[in-house]
Amino acid sequence: MKTLTICMVLCSLLATACEKANTWPDVSEGFCLVSDDGVVLNHKDIEYYDFSTHMIYLKDHISFTEDILESGVNAVYAEGEKIYDLAMMNPWDSYMPSGPLLWNWSYYGDFVVLIDLLHPGSPEDAADPREDIRVAKALLRYEQFHHGLACEIVEIRRVEAGHLELELELRNEDVYPYLYPDPEKMGSALYHYFTNGLSLRNAEDVYYYHEMVPEVPDPKGEWNPDWLSVIGSGANVRLTSDYPHFNEVPPGEYTAWFRFPGENYHLTRDDLVQEQGRIWMGYLNLEKTLTID
Repeated sequence: MKTLTICMVLCSLLATACEKANTWPDVSEGFCLVSDDGVVLNHKDIEYYDFSTHMIYLKDHISFTEDILESGVNAVYAEGEKIYDLAMMNPWDSYMPSGPLLWNWSYYGDFVVLIDLLHPGSPEDAADPREDIRVAKALLRYEQFHHGLACEIVEIRRVEAGHLELELELRNEDVYPYLYPDPEKMGSALYHYFTNGLSLRNAEDVYYYHEMVPEVPDPKGEWNPDWLSVIGSGANVRLTSDYPHFNEVPPGEYTAWFRFPGENYHLTRDDLVQEQGRIWMGYLNLEKTLTID
């Protein structure tokens, strides 16, 4: 009787395991988002992945709100191997974990999934698990990998006391021509509605900021194609932002931060591809240690 009971328990466990396994699509191929219940998103759902922003562009049969938001997704897999854990967070939560996450509220639209990253220190202090080469290889297998854009701080120039200029270099490392928000076309005040702008910190942890008042778009939240410029495949451009009302910065060495913004607001799937190129979405966090004379 005891032996029969054990056999019945084992059979029940085996049946449960098989039932669960049968709910899993093929996790062994390409890039996947996975929950405790199975695969939430696999290579068949992905149009492409922008590796510069870690934004997944979805095919039209799947949406972020309906298929991913309430799925319990908690991990990223590549070629059947777990690469990193993934949290689902509310932007207003008092506790924020360190590491990759999905926000349960997004203004990017249902056709994209942003895998964001939070960390307690500087971006240079911790490795970014999203950059794992195994993820890139899994995406390349199905031609879903795209480099996107790269940007770096080139120089910060002092024009006069309380007046700085920031120079950036934007590079297109992708096969697509991309459209990006151009600070010269938008004007500094409107451009800084979409970015916090330049900030500096010295060796004594004293912070310095600009005092620009952002201009709210009219109508609020809408985008305008006249704001955008095109950067061709393999090209690079220099961009300048002017800060005539910056905290007075003594000469010395500083760590500079700037968030380079994409065009992110109220875009639809149909808006993405324009006559001149593809609209680049997301953002890049830039950091550089430099000397200001």
